[in-house]
Amino acid sequence: MKKIYYLLSLVILLNSSVLFASDWSSTNLQFLRGSDYKLGPKERTIMTLEHASGWKYGDNHFFFDITNPDSKDTAVYGEFTPSLSVAKLLGKDISKNLINDYRVVANAEFGNQIRTYLYGFGVSFNVKNFKFLKANLMIRDKPEVKGSTYQLTIAWLLPFEIGKTRFHFTGFTDLAGKEGSKAANQLIVPQLLIDVGNYWNSADCILVGVEYQYWKNKFGAKGTTESVPQAMMKFYF
Repeated sequence: MKKIYYLLSLVILLNSSVLFASDWSSTNLQFLRGSDYKLGPKERTIMTLEHASGWKYGDNHFFFDITNPDSKDTAVYGEFTPSLSVAKLLGKDISKNLINDYRVVANAEFGNQIRTYLYGFGVSFNVKNFKFLKANLMIRDKPEVKGSTYQLTIAWLLPFEIGKTRFHFTGFTDLAGKEGSKAANQLIVPQLLIDVGNYWNSADCILVGVEYQYWKNKFGAKGTTESVPQAMMKFYF
């Protein structure tokens, strides 16, 4: 339970003085429940704290996952991804172009026996109706594995409406190459969420729906493919 208290403390911290230096920020807490995982516990409850913010010359994104917080199998995993905007550093306004930003990107993955570092370049696309559509191409390096490889990460958010119901189609995909004895792997995680808060004039506050996780050669383990739908709730602060 201590990990839960740490997570909630972070929520309070992120919504206090740290955020005043940001041009914009967004923080949410997610709850997911799924089963038939291939590695580790077959059934899982995952609690995720996610935060994104922007400042004068770039943006930051990070999240922490706590898996099965009330069991002996509790695991913690997180990623931190800061980036610098080349357009902003050069004082160029290219916001109306198809590619509306170029970025220098870094990423750190950490958790129970997990440590990976990535660095490279990214682009943001200006596509109609998408709130964001980004792609990062990075060098991926696990210190305990010989050599390094590449990773292509794509993330998106497409809000849309059917009648009076608002939806968020969002998610990401990671495509990583072979590294040492680790096989190339592909992780695809789309989410389809209903904005239930909109029914009470509180749009983009409470969302419910499903997340689907497809992970071929999970963690680089050749032949281990995971295909898991998860029930999901997301609360924005």
